Amino acid sequence: MRSRSRLRTVLAVSYLGLLGLLVWSRTLAPWSVGVAAALVLAALVLELRRTRREEVGTPVQLALAALLLAVVASGATTLRLERGVAAWDTVVSARDQRLAARLEDRLRGVIRRATAAAYLAADPGVDASFETLEQIRARTAVDAVALIGPDGVPRVWAGRHQGQIPARVLARESGILYPGGALFSYLYAVAPGGGGGGAR
Repeated sequence: MRSRSRLRTVLAVSYLGLLGLLVWSRTLAPWSVGVAAALVLAALVLELRRTRREEVGTPVQLALAALLLAVVASGATTLRLERGVAAWDTVVSARDQRLAARLEDRLRGVIRRATAAAYLAADPGVDASFETLEQIRARTAVDAVALIGPDGVPRVWAGRHQGQIPARVLARESGILYPGGALFSYLYAVAPGGGGGGAR
């Protein structure tokens, strides 16, 4: 009778340890791993005493060993999660810096290509034709290239542009401009051309 009572105690404590692991799996709370570990270790000690007294091997020991492995794995996972939480600000900051650097590199590339397209198109020695502007547009990978006359009206155009060219861009003589827009936004590179016009 006492043997059954001891076995019930071992199983009850083991079950409570298993419940502690289930609580951890739902909450990831570090305390639940500690409780589960204490209960599983207590059950293992009780089981070892019981089997030593009765001199019998039992599958309960194997089940407890598996439960102990689960506790160790959950403890290791909790430790990694806690370290991740502690270092989260550093991780986010490093990621933000990498993303900002990549964005800045890409923006520099866009500005470099747009400026090259504007100056190539505004070059007085360049044929002011659609074919020439299309070659410049394709080579520099910009959306559109336009030669603007002194009156602010496009004379030659290659590429696609949604909406009107903003007046601020038409009034500008050189440089980079980003006026934004409600539906479509473009980055404009302006280069002066002969006769008061220029390329955008």
